[in-house]
Amino acid sequence: MPTGHRFSRRTFLRAATTAAGSGLVLAGCGQGIGSGGQVPLAYWNFFTGGDGERMVGLVEAYRAEAPAVDVTDTTLMWGAPYYTKLAMACAGGRAPDLATLHASRLPTFGSDLLDEWDLDELAARGVRPEEFPRPVLERVTIDGRLMALPLDTHPLVLYYNTDICEKAGLLAPDGTLAAIRGAEQMLDAGRRAAEVTGVNGIAFGAADNLASWMVFWSLFRQLGGTMELPDGGPAQVDRDAMVEAMGYLYDMCDGTIASQTLSGGDPAASFASEQAGFLMIGPWEVTTALTAGIPFSMTQFPALFGDTPYVRADSHSFVLPTQASVDPAARSAAYDMAVSMVRNSLD
Repeated sequence: MPTGHRFSRRTFLRAATTAAGSGLVLAGCGQGIGSGGQVPLAYWNFFTGGDGERMVGLVEAYRAEAPAVDVTDTTLMWGAPYYTKLAMACAGGRAPDLATLHASRLPTFGSDLLDEWDLDELAARGVRPEEFPRPVLERVTIDGRLMALPLDTHPLVLYYNTDICEKAGLLAPDGTLAAIRGAEQMLDAGRRAAEVTGVNGIAFGAADNLASWMVFWSLFRQLGGTMELPDGGPAQVDRDAMVEAMGYLYDMCDGTIASQTLSGGDPAASFASEQAGFLMIGPWEVTTALTAGIPFSMTQFPALFGDTPYVRADSHSFVLPTQASVDPAARSAAYDMAVSMVRNSLD
């Protein structure tokens, strides 16, 4: 196990300045044995809402498995606030022992701010890279090194209210959603669901960055669109596919099929209150629908363009943030905790 890292002069000075002004923080990040002889382990994550409840359960399960480890779990605001704080903590040498990271964010962190996972240490705990789906594993591997340990994968999915869809004549004989083949069928299903709800047919975050990007990127790729961002050069975008995907979203968000103004948690709330028959978002909102107690199910987002149902997906993963000095006991505990949560990831 590595016990230290080489830092640039600038990073060293930044860390030294931070240490001078925040000695208590550095002391609290845990080296050596904590109170009661326990190994202190700091874990940062961004899980709130339904996901947050699940993550608390995973953390508590590890606490029960490892009474000799004192876990301090910190939940920070998802998005830019979380990633900014994590990057600054890594650069300053006072990062947590374990943290969560979206696989899509991994290239912006890379080996400068993160340590790679030791495959031998994982193997000793019964985890092998080949256990993970190949596309997910490829996303968390940089230059042949495993830089993140996947907890899940979360693609765009289609939720549907079974009662509303039954009244709209959209269910198959077995009670599942009848196959939707093509862009026009999806719009028609939205109109028919809206006739039942009297509000909207599809709950969609048109005014939300993440939700709108997930659906746009899925449609764009189904249309065969490509996008390249070469270093030092202009973006290369398939304009025809981009315009067609955006045009479709514009047609969908006509105020009846879908609203033009929903953002944040509004789409999930609209679906949970049965003001929409469908919801387009990732699987993390399943707990919202379960809590609401509505009759619903979930299915793969259909191929609206072409024959292959490409969708935008990401992966919540565990990373080992770079530290000025790695405590071997805490690092070992970080491996144990990450493996425990991966093993219980079906929760």
